[in-house]
Amino acid sequence: MYADRTKFPLPHAILTDFRMEGETGLDLVRWVRQNPEFESVPMILLSGSASAAEFSEVEAFGIYAVYRKPTRLEDLKSLLSKLALHLCGLEEKPPLNSRSAPRSKPPGCS
Repeated sequence: MYADRTKFPLPHAILTDFRMEGETGLDLVRWVRQNPEFESVPMILLSGSASAAEFSEVEAFGIYAVYRKPTRLEDLKSLLSKLALHLCGLEEKPPLNSRSAPRSKPPGCS
Protein backbone atom coordinates (compact mmCIF):
# COMPACT_ATOMS: atom_id res chain seq x y z
CA MET A 1 0.00 0.00 0.00
CA TYR A 2 2.78 2.46 0.89
CA ALA A 3 5.32 1.19 -1.68
CA ASP A 4 4.82 4.17 -4.00
CA ARG A 5 7.57 6.52 -2.73
CA THR A 6 6.31 9.32 -4.97
CA LYS A 7 3.02 9.28 -3.12
CA PHE A 8 4.44 8.13 0.24
CA PRO A 9 8.04 9.41 0.53
CA LEU A 10 10.36 8.32 3.31
CA PRO A 11 10.78 10.80 6.17
CA HIS A 12 13.72 13.23 6.08
CA ALA A 13 14.62 12.11 9.61
CA ILE A 14 13.10 10.23 12.52
CA LEU A 15 13.05 11.99 15.89
CA THR A 16 12.04 9.92 18.89
CA ASP A 17 12.23 9.97 22.64
CA PHE A 18 14.36 7.33 24.31
CA ARG A 19 11.72 6.57 26.92
CA MET A 20 8.21 5.86 25.70
CA GLU A 21 5.30 4.06 27.22
CA GLY A 22 5.42 0.37 26.37
CA GLU A 23 8.41 0.34 24.03
CA THR A 24 11.63 2.35 24.07
CA GLY A 25 13.29 4.51 21.47
CA LEU A 26 15.81 1.69 21.12
CA ASP A 27 12.96 -0.70 20.22
CA LEU A 28 11.88 1.74 17.52
CA VAL A 29 15.46 2.04 16.23
CA ARG A 30 15.77 -1.75 16.02
CA TRP A 31 12.47 -2.02 14.15
CA VAL A 32 13.34 0.77 11.67
CA ARG A 33 16.86 -0.55 11.03
CA GLN A 34 15.48 -4.00 10.12
CA ASN A 35 14.19 -2.39 6.92
CA PRO A 36 17.06 -1.62 4.47
CA GLU A 37 14.92 1.06 2.82
CA PHE A 38 15.31 3.19 5.97
CA GLU A 39 19.08 2.73 6.20
CA SER A 40 19.89 6.28 5.08
CA VAL A 41 17.17 7.98 7.16
CA PRO A 42 18.88 9.78 10.06
CA MET A 43 17.51 8.75 13.47
CA ILE A 44 17.74 11.24 16.32
CA LEU A 45 17.02 10.30 19.92
CA LEU A 46 16.08 12.71 22.69
CA SER A 47 16.45 11.66 26.29
CA GLY A 48 16.08 13.21 29.66
CA SER A 49 17.27 10.13 31.51
CA ALA A 50 19.17 7.63 29.34
CA SER A 51 22.36 6.28 30.89
CA ALA A 52 25.80 6.22 29.26
CA ALA A 53 25.36 2.46 28.70
CA GLU A 54 22.05 3.06 26.91
CA PHE A 55 23.67 5.76 24.75
CA SER A 56 26.42 3.30 23.81
CA GLU A 57 23.84 0.67 22.93
CA VAL A 58 22.03 2.93 20.47
CA GLU A 59 25.31 3.90 18.78
CA ALA A 60 25.59 0.32 17.52
CA PHE A 61 22.45 0.92 15.44
CA GLY A 62 23.84 3.88 13.50
CA ILE A 63 22.02 6.62 15.35
CA TYR A 64 22.69 10.01 13.80
CA ALA A 65 22.63 11.87 17.12
CA VAL A 66 21.56 11.57 20.76
CA TYR A 67 20.64 14.73 22.61
CA ARG A 68 19.65 15.50 26.15
CA LYS A 69 16.03 16.57 26.03
CA PRO A 70 15.69 20.32 26.52
CA THR A 71 13.49 21.29 29.43
CA ARG A 72 12.17 24.49 27.85
CA LEU A 73 10.02 24.58 24.71
CA GLU A 74 12.12 27.41 23.25
CA ASP A 75 15.27 25.28 23.58
CA LEU A 76 13.57 22.32 21.88
CA LYS A 77 12.43 24.54 19.00
CA SER A 78 15.96 25.89 18.64
CA LEU A 79 17.49 22.40 18.63
CA LEU A 80 15.00 21.13 16.03
CA SER A 81 15.59 24.19 13.84
CA LYS A 82 19.37 23.71 13.99
CA LEU A 83 19.03 19.99 13.24
CA ALA A 84 16.86 20.74 10.20
CA LEU A 85 19.42 23.25 8.89
CA HIS A 86 22.23 20.77 9.51
CA LEU A 87 20.46 17.90 7.78
CA CYS A 88 20.12 20.14 4.73
CA GLY A 89 23.82 21.00 4.87
CA LEU A 90 23.26 24.63 5.82
CA GLU A 91 24.63 24.66 9.37
CA GLU A 92 26.95 22.66 11.64
CA LYS A 93 25.39 19.99 13.83
CA PRO A 94 24.40 21.25 17.29
CA PRO A 95 27.16 20.03 19.68
CA LEU A 96 25.03 18.20 22.25
CA ASN A 97 26.01 14.55 22.72
CA SER A 98 26.25 14.19 18.94
CA ARG A 99 27.19 10.78 17.62
CA SER A 100 27.75 9.59 14.05
CA ALA A 101 27.40 11.55 10.80
CA PRO A 102 24.55 11.05 8.33
CA ARG A 103 25.13 8.94 5.22
CA SER A 104 23.64 11.51 2.86
CA LYS A 105 21.64 14.72 2.70
CA PRO A 106 17.90 13.98 3.16
CA PRO A 107 15.62 14.44 0.15
CA GLY A 108 13.92 17.81 -0.07
CA CYS A 109 16.99 19.85 0.92
CA SER A 110 18.24 22.34 -1.62
